[in-house]
Amino acid sequence: MKKFFGFVVCGLLLGTLGLMSVGTGGCGGSPDEATIKASGDTTKTTPSGDTTQEGDSGDAVIPPSGGTTGGTTGGAVPSVFDLVLHYPTADQTGVDISTTLVLNFSNPVDKASLNSALHLAPSGGGAAAAFTVAPFVGPDGEVPSAAMITLSAPLAPTTAYTASLTTDAKGIDGSALVASRSFSFTTGAIVTSENPEVTTVSPANGSTDTTSYNIIVTFSEAIDYDHFKNTAGHLVLSPPATFTTALISGTQNKTILVTFEPPLKTNTSYTVTIDKDAVKDMLGNKMAADFVWSFKTKACGSGKGQIPCTEECGAGKGKKPCPDETLQVLASSVLNSQKIQVSFSRDMNFTFMKANDSIRLYNIGGTLGFPFPVSGTIEQVDPKTYNWVAAAPLPDSDTDYNLKVIGMDSSVITDANQRYKYAARSTDGKAMAHGYSRDFACGSGKGKIPCGE
Repeated sequence: MKKFFGFVVCGLLLGTLGLMSVGTGGCGGSPDEATIKASGDTTKTTPSGDTTQEGDSGDAVIPPSGGTTGGTTGGAVPSVFDLVLHYPTADQTGVDISTTLVLNFSNPVDKASLNSALHLAPSGGGAAAAFTVAPFVGPDGEVPSAAMITLSAPLAPTTAYTASLTTDAKGIDGSALVASRSFSFTTGAIVTSENPEVTTVSPANGSTDTTSYNIIVTFSEAIDYDHFKNTAGHLVLSPPATFTTALISGTQNKTILVTFEPPLKTNTSYTVTIDKDAVKDMLGNKMAADFVWSFKTKACGSGKGQIPCTEECGAGKGKKPCPDETLQVLASSVLNSQKIQVSFSRDMNFTFMKANDSIRLYNIGGTLGFPFPVSGTIEQVDPKTYNWVAAAPLPDSDTDYNLKVIGMDSSVITDANQRYKYAARSTDGKAMAHGYSRDFACGSGKGKIPCGE
C-alpha cells in the first residue's frame, strides 16, 4: 500500500509540474536512454532510435531515489558536479507565470548554495525574480540531486527569461559546478476575463450520495489566494462546518482545496456560498456575484458503497469504550528542527500511541496539493508529555506544516470506525474524543518558526 501511494504521489507531483518522465522512468522505473547537452538542454532518444529536441512538452526526468539520468550508465555516479536536467526546458514557450522551476544535478546538491548561485531575470534586462529553494520530494522521500525553485511572485507574461547558474552552486561534498550553465524560456500570456468565475466544483451542484470529505473549487483564471483566505466569510457552509483552505500548487493559482475537521456529517444536505468580494484575479477584477451550490452526503450503513456508521460505544461486551471528552492536548511547541512536543491533560498510553502514530505531522506547503505525511516517530518525555521526532530535520525554507493528534473526530482517518484504532489513548484505555490540529510555518518571516535552528 505504501509503495502504491508513493507512485500515486510521484505521478501527481511530476504531472503537476509538467515533468513527464522519459520512457518508464520518473516514478521508479529505469529511464530510457537520454542525452544531456553540455548547455543543460536535453534531447531524448525514442524507442525507434530517433532523437527529438525537448520543447513545449516540458519533458524532464527526476530520478525517484536521487540517482542520475543521461550521460551515465549502470547507475555510476558522475565524477563532476553538473546540471543535467531542468524545468522549464530550454526555449520552452507558454510557461505559466507562476511556474515552479526544478533543477536536477548529477550528484546531491547543496540547496543553500543555489540562493546565491541562481539568477533568474528577463533576458532583455530587468529586475531579477525573487525565489525560495526547497527539496524535491519523490515517493521514496527527498531526491538529494534535485531542488525546487518557488517564485515569490508571478513572472511577467509573454516575457523571455534566462535562468543562470554560476559555479557558486555546489554539491554536498563541496564540489563546485563544473561550469556556468544557463537556459531560457518564455512565459505565456495572462488569460483573463473581465471578472473571474467559478468553472467547476466538486462535489457537483445537486449531487447526492456524496462520499467526498473535501471540496475542490476551480476558477476561470488565476486568483489572488492571499486576498481570498484573508477575506472574512470567503466561504460559508450551511449547516456550518469547520474547514481549512489551501491553494493547489501547479494549477496556475486557479484551484482551491477545502478540507474539514471534523468531517462533514453523513446523510446531510449542504449549501456552499463563495463570497464574490473574496475572489479577485491578478488584475484586481472580482467575481460579479456570489457563487452558490448544494450537495448531499451519503447515508451511513453496512451496504455496498456506504460509509460505515459509527459503532455504538459503552461498557458492554463487544462495545468500544466511549470517547473521553475530558482528554485533550494542553499545549504543543516546536523544540527544534526535528522535535515537536505535545502535552496532554492526563497520563497517556505511550506504547499504543507510538505503534499507531497517534501524533502525526503533514506537509501542507502546496507542492502536492494535499497534506503529505512527514516520516517520524513518537518518544516519551513523561506520562503526560511526548515528542514527535522527524526522521530528518525539517528544512527552514518557508514550508507549511500541520501537526495532528488523532481523535475520534479526526477526518484524516476517513473511516469513522477506524479512528478508534489510531486515536490518542490514555492509560485507562479511553480514546481522545476531539483531535488536535495546529498549523505552523518554518522560516524567518513574521509569525514563522525557525525550524532549522
